[in-house]
Amino acid sequence: MRVSGLILQLPGNIILRGDAATKALRIVTGLSQPFSVSEARIALRTNRRVCLALLQRLDELGGTKKLPDGRRIVIGSGQPPID
Repeated sequence: MRVSGLILQLPGNIILRGDAATKALRIVTGLSQPFSVSEARIALRTNRRVCLALLQRLDELGGTKKLPDGRRIVIGSGQPPID
């Protein structure tokens, strides 16, 4: 994974804008907690592959946490992570 300000490169050759993780966290913070990948995918208006990569990045940054049943919750204050 690489972040260079303007781009965020995620596993699977997914290239997004550098602020994608921050925007994604803001969006999933507004979902009912805990939320499913499907709910996040719809809210983020993307496909499952990109959604999963973004959620994994949010997990790594400490913005979300994956639960044993596969759903996730926003942890902390829900403030945007530092990319």
